[in-house]
Amino acid sequence: MIKKCPKCNKEFNCRNDETFECHCIHVPVSEEAQRYLAENYKDCLCNSCLHVVADMFSTKLIHKKVGEAKSSCCNSLKKSS
Repeated sequence: MIKKCPKCNKEFNCRNDETFECHCIHVPVSEEAQRYLAENYKDCLCNSCLHVVADMFSTKLIHKKVGEAKSSCCNSLKKSS
């Protein structure tokens, strides 16, 4: 089925009616990204845009974890001083 991506407005072949052919199942999307998608888009995104959103949230998660690790490390150093 040809659809228009609500993010970039490009047409793409959506195969959500064929579960194992749908590009969505091959893109790891965090729960936070899934919430964002559900809140901001009513229909499927093209493969490129789905990857952009997934990457945006995985990068955000990585930065959050690095920040938490740095904070934990700094707190440990302060306590031992």
